[in-house]
Amino acid sequence: MAMLPQPNRNVAMQQNADVMQAMQGGGGAMNNPQTQQAREMIMQLMEQTGLNANQLKELGKLAEMSIQDQQVYPMFMERLRRFGLSDAEGLRGDIDYQALAIFATAAKLI
Repeated sequence: MAMLPQPNRNVAMQQNADVMQAMQGGGGAMNNPQTQQAREMIMQLMEQTGLNANQLKELGKLAEMSIQDQQVYPMFMERLRRFGLSDAEGLRGDIDYQALAIFATAAKLI
């Protein structure tokens, strides 16, 4: 899995918090066209990669935990490798907060 450029940790955490707040704010945010389009894209990616909803939810929980506690990040990366979404190269390096925010958010949309 190609890793994206490292964003600022605070920005990624704020973006994740903003998404979570919008999702908790009622059904409107979850039913808007952009959310529906994102959900469809996630479903297509799951189909292409063979990832099932339970695996995505597990990755989402680990991603949320990793944002709060950096010690969990290796477990998140190991799970990505186990599910065939990353190779050994992806297990090294700095924490990818953008990827964590993406997985945390995607898991909430499924």
